[in-house]
Amino acid sequence: MGMGVVRSLIRAGYDTHARDIRVEAEREAAQLGATMHASPAALAGACELVIILVVDAPQIETVLFGDGAKFKLVNNLLAATNLAAGAEAFDLARAAGLDWRQVLDVVNASSGASWIVGDRMSRVLKDDYAPRAAARILAKDVTLACEWAARLGIATPFGDAARSAFRATVEDGYGEEDDAAIVKWRATRPRGPR
Repeated sequence: MGMGVVRSLIRAGYDTHARDIRVEAEREAAQLGATMHASPAALAGACELVIILVVDAPQIETVLFGDGAKFKLVNNLLAATNLAAGAEAFDLARAAGLDWRQVLDVVNASSGASWIVGDRMSRVLKDDYAPRAAARILAKDVTLACEWAARLGIATPFGDAARSAFRATVEDGYGEEDDAAIVKWRATRPRGPR
């Protein structure tokens, strides 16, 4: 069935990409003019529309959540730790009486720059916590990433700290707000000597 779809798409003039678990099917699709990919995730990253043809539900699970979920967890582990550190830096700047707009300009032009800090802290400056990515979702993802790492024998001390911070953010009622709400949660933490 998959080869029929590939043939039809190529015949109709579509730029066609493919991935199959059978080497012979991949060879045939490539000979027809399809661009082949090493994984479902690589294919999905190159396409606007994906058609999945598999035998059963476990295969659907593997295609949708096996190569992509792992990449997502690695990315979101980094995003969560970065955002938690950004919230801490924001709190430090605020406590020191610094103008956060100026701090953000300097950070974005310096070694502390990152996409997540630039994006989320810009929202914080506008007091915009409308959920584009809810805090509860990042809390879930960083938890899954840390659990996965533990199963692989990888210690995640920074991820564990971010997980604790995001869990507390959710528990304190910010779970449905944007994950930038970790900044609001951090601002409510007690200060002083530890």
